[in-house]
Amino acid sequence: MANLKGSTFEKQIKNAKIRLEARGQSRHNKKDEHLTHSNALALKRDNYLKSFAEYAISLHLSENKLNQYMTNEMITNFLHKKTENMSLKSSINFTRGFSGLMDGLKHTGITISTDKQIFNDFVSHLKDIKQPNQKTYSREIEKLQEVLNAISLKSPSAGAIATIQAKLGLRVSEARELLNNSQKYLTAQNTIEGLKGKGNHLYKAIPISKELYQLITNNKAISYQQYREVLKELNIKSHDFRFTYVKNRMEQLVKTLSYKEALLKVSKEINHKRAEITTYYLSQTSF
Repeated sequence: MANLKGSTFEKQIKNAKIRLEARGQSRHNKKDEHLTHSNALALKRDNYLKSFAEYAISLHLSENKLNQYMTNEMITNFLHKKTENMSLKSSINFTRGFSGLMDGLKHTGITISTDKQIFNDFVSHLKDIKQPNQKTYSREIEKLQEVLNAISLKSPSAGAIATIQAKLGLRVSEARELLNNSQKYLTAQNTIEGLKGKGNHLYKAIPISKELYQLITNNKAISYQQYREVLKELNIKSHDFRFTYVKNRMEQLVKTLSYKEALLKVSKEINHKRAEITTYYLSQTSF
């Protein structure tokens, strides 16, 4: 395996395009199925590469080869940022297209440390977030503890993910990361530290109960698709737990803080910065 050649991202992108070039060759040959066989795909892949390079530069990363930044964490954060304002269909197409680019580069011998599953997980995430909600009621979960118990009976791992989401307001990707690498984030003082959210934004230290500490250390996460299937049986989407957390947390905080202060505090707790985000979440509940 090797790195892309070139001293700059621009030159490395050019090298990637040369490696992938297969226009005029049969696309039905399995040996070359991941290469670039059309002008349309060449343009798309050029856009993918340039977009990822721009994202790396925005994080002040340019010392290493571009492919060395193509890790699970970097690509997931990149996809979050890139698809934020896209429609569901466009978001899925972009994700699948970028996944194909990774397959192509790996096929040519470029070292890339990504797991194919992250793209499937991200598509599932997109469907949960962007797909129009089929429910005729708000997105908060009623009888939350009963629902968590029901999920745990179907799958202890799914129950652990759901409980973390419900108790801490985390995104499913963050809850899974916490379960799979608990030793990295849990402290002896029963807090979670160093956890990063969407856009690589760092969560502040999160205090947790001893019960939740034990739940995290005693479980590992199943895949996003498996989790989604468990929730589907109960007509729940993973982000519903986040909506529920915001609603319940606001009900607690307005007892001691002004409404405006509570909005901002909850926004920061769910790894955002603006009170308007909390307002949006509340608009999808019965608050």
